[in-house]
Amino acid sequence: YLLSNTASRGRRYGSLPSRKMMVLEIKRAFLHGLVSRTIHVELSEEESEGGKYVGRSVKTLYGTRDAPVAWQRVVKKDMDLLGFEECRRASGVYIHRGRDLRVVTHVDDFLVAGEIQHLKWLREELEKTYDLKVQIVGWQPGDSRELSFLGRTIRLTNSGIELEGDDWHVKGLIGEWNMQECR
Repeated sequence: YLLSNTASRGRRYGSLPSRKMMVLEIKRAFLHGLVSRTIHVELSEEESEGGKYVGRSVKTLYGTRDAPVAWQRVVKKDMDLLGFEECRRASGVYIHRGRDLRVVTHVDDFLVAGEIQHLKWLREELEKTYDLKVQIVGWQPGDSRELSFLGRTIRLTNSGIELEGDDWHVKGLIGEWNMQECR
């Protein structure tokens, strides 16, 4: 949806689209979610006074069952506060009508499309709370033309957008289907 929408918009009379795409990767995302059940954590020998105490986690930890769901609650709350509406048919897809931004989220990775000033606004708002890794691409001269999202390479070309699959998944499928010797 997002790739098609971005490639289609702004291509009038041979002009280059002014819309850009951005990937935001939120570092240590799961540590921002609140636990919904009691989770005890084993403490070091010194902190537990010889095993006398255990810790109680208030925030979710990677590897716990609640972490992904708790993180999605955080994302939904943050996006609501920033003025985004979530798609009714697909969770994790958001639209900001006033800024004409579109966002697709997958866990801690966000793929965003919009005008550069609005992309920068979203990045700055999220940087107030989170440590981010950011990639931006566009069709204008001087813009980077390639980024990575969920292990896939997205490449902007003069004729549109190329999407290159993840080699790791391809190799896995080739092995699963016993096609190692095929051309």
